[in-house]
Amino acid sequence: MKTPIYLYKAVESPDKIIVHYTNLGDVRNGAIAFSKTSGEGHSRLLIRDCANALEVDAKVESLLAGFWQEKRYPQSFCTDDLYLYKMSEWADEVIYAYAIRPFSVGEAEFDKTRLEARQIVPLSVDGGQEIFRRVTEHLRSMTGSGQPVPELDIVEVSDEYRDIACEELTEDDLPGEMAGWGSIVSFAMTFDEFDSFEECFEASDRIEQKNEADGDLTDCSLWDLRAFLLMEERGCHHRGDWPTPACMQLIYDVMDAMREKVKVAQKRKSENESP
Repeated sequence: MKTPIYLYKAVESPDKIIVHYTNLGDVRNGAIAFSKTSGEGHSRLLIRDCANALEVDAKVESLLAGFWQEKRYPQSFCTDDLYLYKMSEWADEVIYAYAIRPFSVGEAEFDKTRLEARQIVPLSVDGGQEIFRRVTEHLRSMTGSGQPVPELDIVEVSDEYRDIACEELTEDDLPGEMAGWGSIVSFAMTFDEFDSFEECFEASDRIEQKNEADGDLTDCSLWDLRAFLLMEERGCHHRGDWPTPACMQLIYDVMDAMREKVKVAQKRKSENESP
């Protein structure tokens, strides 16, 4: 699945723009919202399957508190095997994604006259050239139409969403086991088998009730699991935030249950098609 591309404008002159860009979707990443007023952080996402996730999160908050004292918030930095990238910043708050392994950041120079870009540092991830192409198209569209390129931007990926029926889902359609929220959001948007959001809310309630009852989601329908995921995506989109760590754990459990159902369905279909 494609994920949003985060774009940071590092330099701009009358004839060119230099941008840094990254795709954090498949990094085991966490996220934290840090208050510029209080100097305290609020976890938006913990690193999955990390034994000391809370310790790492506390370390991130401590590092950001140091920057708060200095009244500066760098775009990205690395220290003690901890990698951080600033995703957004407002007057009173800044949000960082963080990981315990390096993530790739590409760099490109965009010619504002010729509306063309060249890579300075390639993005060393699968699909890196496709991401570079999308960044170039995004800059060409904005510059060509006279729009200013903001310091921090997200390259739209809405045109890559496609509806996928439950019976047509394959393992290749699902985000990887270590996928981040960005990849899961893209997948959630492929669900369109409902007449109203009300029935999706009801399905979401069933998932939450089953989770609270015994935590076993294997008996939940694929439809209910996907409806739950879509409601979480829509909720975060309208609130402008990320899932809480507890909610993110449930989301991962939902993805695991979904992955197992799709795997069984694919195996059964293959057996039925065998001569």
